[in-house]
Amino acid sequence: MRYFKAGIFLSPDELDDLSRELTERSGEKTAVLPAFIDQIEEKVFYLCDGYACEGPCPDFCKHTSDVRHARNFFQKHDGTWWELTEEHRDVAKN
Repeated sequence: MRYFKAGIFLSPDELDDLSRELTERSGEKTAVLPAFIDQIEEKVFYLCDGYACEGPCPDFCKHTSDVRHARNFFQKHDGTWWELTEEHRDVAKN
C-alpha cells in the first residue's frame, strides 16, 4: 500500500478517483490523502477515573482525553499505556 498527500485541495470524490487511477496505473494499492491531513487532530476520550479535573470531577464529567486518568488503562514500567480488559480483571481476581 502506497500513500501520497495531495498537493492541492481535492474533494473526497476526487481523492477516491485519483487513488483508483494511481492504483490501476501502478498495479499497487494506492491511497491519496487530503492536503490538510497534517492539520487533522484526532482526540481520543477515555472513561475517567473521576480525578482528571482539578479535584474530584463533577457528576456530569465522565470522560477525559488524558490517558493518565483513564479508568481502564495502566502504565507499564517502560512508560507505555495498556488497556485493562475483562480478561486481565478475571486473572487479577483469581
